[in-house]
Amino acid sequence: MKTKSTSQTPRTHTRNVILLAVTALVLSAWPIVALAADCPNKGVTATVTAASVHVWNSGTLTGNSTVSTTNGMTVDGTVAPNGGGGTLTFGGAVQLNGGATTQCKVTPQDPSTTPQVSASAQVSLGGRLSVTMTGDFSSAPMRFTLLYADSVNSLHRTFDSQSITYPTGQGCWVPQITYDYSGGHVHVYLDRVINCN
Repeated sequence: MKTKSTSQTPRTHTRNVILLAVTALVLSAWPIVALAADCPNKGVTATVTAASVHVWNSGTLTGNSTVSTTNGMTVDGTVAPNGGGGTLTFGGAVQLNGGATTQCKVTPQDPSTTPQVSASAQVSLGGRLSVTMTGDFSSAPMRFTLLYADSVNSLHRTFDSQSITYPTGQGCWVPQITYDYSGGHVHVYLDRVINCN
């Protein structure tokens, strides 16, 4: 009797995955750092661990993974979670400066209670919140969680500006950004508000 034995080396998709353990991460020369973005293997995540992270004006941090810092993260550029039920998680404080943009994409299939951005420490909100809604929301949840943080800087409790792009002709509703500071935490929601005028 003959037996056949095969061995396969596990294939790892690393096209857009970055795993770093560094002293400081500065995003300026790179246009985009993607954390497990567009990876066909669901459940693949990336973790960046650094003393501090700075996303400069020309930089973009995107994905649904974790950025852990001991000295916090400063954003002057763009933070763009992938959405779709995943979360871009910050382990440490996050400061979104006036030039920063936080981009969220919302579809009717997204879990309504899973935040797209989450911070385990204080967040200082600033810059622009840009939300794009795509799909048929006629029977979707009335609220989607965009951001959660353990605490919020009392001087920077809201984004400086916001824009929402949404589909029309799907019933009597309009989108609205809502802030909730219950229990010392902050939740930023996208609400579908009934308006039949």
